[in-house]
Amino acid sequence: MRPVSPVMTRIVSALVLAPVVLVSVYFGGVWFEGLVVASVFLSLMEWGKLCASGTAGGVERWMWRIPGGVYIAVSCLSLALIRSDDLIGRNTVFFVLAAVWIADSGAYFAGSLIGGPKLAPRISPKKTWAGLIGALVTAGITGGLFFALFPEYTVMELVLAGIVVGGVAQLGDLAESMAKRRFDVKDSGALIPGHGGILDRIDGLMAASLLVGIVSGDLVDGISPWF
Repeated sequence: MRPVSPVMTRIVSALVLAPVVLVSVYFGGVWFEGLVVASVFLSLMEWGKLCASGTAGGVERWMWRIPGGVYIAVSCLSLALIRSDDLIGRNTVFFVLAAVWIADSGAYFAGSLIGGPKLAPRISPKKTWAGLIGALVTAGITGGLFFALFPEYTVMELVLAGIVVGGVAQLGDLAESMAKRRFDVKDSGALIPGHGGILDRIDGLMAASLLVGIVSGDLVDGISPWF
């Protein structure tokens, strides 16, 4: 029997998990909150294990562990707060998820097919500038497709929003790659076949959610001119 390719494993895992996430976002309430709580719990466990790896000293480990743990909790809380606003929140979470997921796929396939100069070889040797451009382009297109859910914005505004969300998600991915490289870990875990741990799956989403939570005013309980 031929072994299953990593790409196929990655696709199958996404097809299994995506409907669960999308349904919980649609219904919101305890369903989405439960998913967020479970994600925080599993992510913090992975983060603690990651920070205990490698040869870093005890002080340095805690210098990574505490800020990283706060970042994980606050970014996930941000997503939950965004969704708490029923219709607008639901549509916004769908927007963020779509932009991040499509940007991730765009980066993966553009980087694999085009290759070229490395984006940050010391942090993540496999990432390329072509992958980043692919992420931004696909995220921008995805954002523009949400014009029916956000009629108060122009298509160009949504395209730009998609590009920003997709770009920030790539920065979140690089931040986790930096931590994994410092602690000499390939993946944050092995929970999701083809993707690694849950942090490997939501690193970009956390960064994007934190940004949207701040910009929208949901995270800081303020009034934002953007939403």
